[in-house]
Amino acid sequence: MCTKKLLFCLILMALVISLISQVNGSLQVFGSKRVLHVWGSHHDRGYAHGYLLPTAITTVFNDYIFQSVTMSNPNFYNTLRNFYMSNFNLEDKYLQEATAIISGITDGGGNIYHNGLARNLDAYDLLFANAIVDISVYRNAETGDDSLQLGCASLSSWGVSTVADTTLAGRLVVTRMLDWNQNSALIANPLVIVNHPSEPDEVKWISFTYPGLIGALSAISENGTSAFLNMGNVSSYNNLNGLHPILFSIRNAIESPDYNLDGISSPLDVFNAIAEWNHMAGTIIHAVSDNQDTVNGIIVENNNLLPAVYRTQNQNGNLPAGHLAATNHFRWLYNPVCCDRYVHIADSLFSDPEMSPKRQLSVMSGATGMSHNMMQIQYVPASGSIRWLTATTQQPAFSTSAFVLDANELFDFPVPVSDDYLPSPSGLLSIFPNPLNDGQDLDLKSDHPFSDIALFNLRGQKVVHYTTTQPVVSFFIPASELHALARGIYLLRVRDSKGYTQTRKLMLVQ
Repeated sequence: MCTKKLLFCLILMALVISLISQVNGSLQVFGSKRVLHVWGSHHDRGYAHGYLLPTAITTVFNDYIFQSVTMSNPNFYNTLRNFYMSNFNLEDKYLQEATAIISGITDGGGNIYHNGLARNLDAYDLLFANAIVDISVYRNAETGDDSLQLGCASLSSWGVSTVADTTLAGRLVVTRMLDWNQNSALIANPLVIVNHPSEPDEVKWISFTYPGLIGALSAISENGTSAFLNMGNVSSYNNLNGLHPILFSIRNAIESPDYNLDGISSPLDVFNAIAEWNHMAGTIIHAVSDNQDTVNGIIVENNNLLPAVYRTQNQNGNLPAGHLAATNHFRWLYNPVCCDRYVHIADSLFSDPEMSPKRQLSVMSGATGMSHNMMQIQYVPASGSIRWLTATTQQPAFSTSAFVLDANELFDFPVPVSDDYLPSPSGLLSIFPNPLNDGQDLDLKSDHPFSDIALFNLRGQKVVHYTTTQPVVSFFIPASELHALARGIYLLRVRDSKGYTQTRKLMLVQ
């Protein structure tokens, strides 16, 4: 009898282990903070996200997206969701991930039925939620209500500003202030997601976020590039064609080993990924990199009215050398206007331009600390040190105790290496002639159909762009379209409807 019971228990245990092993995720809980490791394909990672955080995802969706953003009004929710569905384009891999999150929520014991909407949540509800930065602009225009407090500020320091600090010795330190709505569900659910992709064209990356939000709001790539989003002060729009959620544009760069194929991972990858698409909101993205031999940073400024641009330390706007700062006012896309927080940062730096990690935290807390500060994140790439502070119901994040993480340990987290992945379609793109002389037509051919063709200069500016009504395997660009371009090297990129891209370098000569 005992033997039969033991055998039954062993079989049951084996079954449970087998079921658990199918979830490619590991969740660590530290008080109110969670660290979630997910690995495998986009589907695998999405499923693990949903399975391990089922209630947290639906709570954030209901309390923040439905109640705060759409004011618990199902008709208004549907209006905003329909606007998203009609005007935004998104790669298929993200739809796969969101669909798997929904499946994971159900299998993990969560309830996807939403009482306010009187239906089950689906993948498009999650993708709509991930377009919150863009949708907030349309929401505010429709309602005249600007109660969504989306702000943020950031400061990076390196070189002459950090050379005297023994812990930095000239290396980079960056601090970001995430200013967001003081929503109870967000306060209760701060989350770090560490992605370990099995796709061969993706790299590991860390996201500071909330359950269900899979875009890149505050992100660190294993390749050394980081990006932090701030809102801009001009969000007017007049072009609704081919919109792309800004958080996924940033993720495209962060999750790629070399997005612009220039041979290195750098902040320019972030710029190129943003410049390639049309966006709804005015945003200011602080992108930095510390790749042992090169330390640099840029501020990408982007909105719906003008092509994206970026400014560097040399175009910084009255800050001492070795510092780059972003608040919520454009300083390069438009002539800068007075910003109290930027002025406070400048005053602090001019009083003492030398920087240490501790002082940078103090400068940002004093100069930009706001009551709705939801996260303060500081990252030192050379050591991997991360200080992560999150808000409570009584205190903004910058006044709470820091939770210390190590990026190297997060990236080295052991995960199975035999997961299946969804490979990118194989494709061979040829361009002829190359080099191209003035007056010559350009022929493109690929063994994988494409529908979007774009040519970029090395600053990442899109100089030629076409879309086809149906996917094609060959395309012709007449010489007249290229005649005005200066000689030099360009990047030619073709893309299909599912986000698969091929890029080749093109040389224009006289």
